[in-house]
Amino acid sequence: MRDLVGGPAVIGRLRAALLLAVAVLAVADLTTYVALVAQDDRTTADDVARQVVQAVADDDCGDLGDLLADDAVLPTPVTACLQGRTNAVRMTDVAVLDTSTDGDGAEVRIALESGGRPTEIVVDLQRDDDRWLVTAIRAPD
Repeated sequence: MRDLVGGPAVIGRLRAALLLAVAVLAVADLTTYVALVAQDDRTTADDVARQVVQAVADDDCGDLGDLLADDAVLPTPVTACLQGRTNAVRMTDVAVLDTSTDGDGAEVRIALESGGRPTEIVVDLQRDDDRWLVTAIRAPD
């Protein structure tokens, strides 16, 4: 029988290089996965505004506390929803129309149907570290 060209030392180095390449790819995949998991649907001002308004439309406000500033100015349908009461007026077709940001502040215009009539509202947000918090929900100026 003949020995492989280069002998066991070459094969050992090739195996080590292959294992190193696999380890580097595994770390790169793990880094990408962690970055994707850390990024959720609450990362932008318009995502947060849409999520809050949609939760009110769905009468499902139980998890909104971490999206609202402590001193947020909220209309009655939102406060009623936060208290677990069902809103008398049906809200549907929530859609973000426009978002404007200025430093750590943002204003998101949202269209929806309220009681069967087209309505527009404005959600004001403030960045707090790496997240957006709703500071007010109001009628457009």
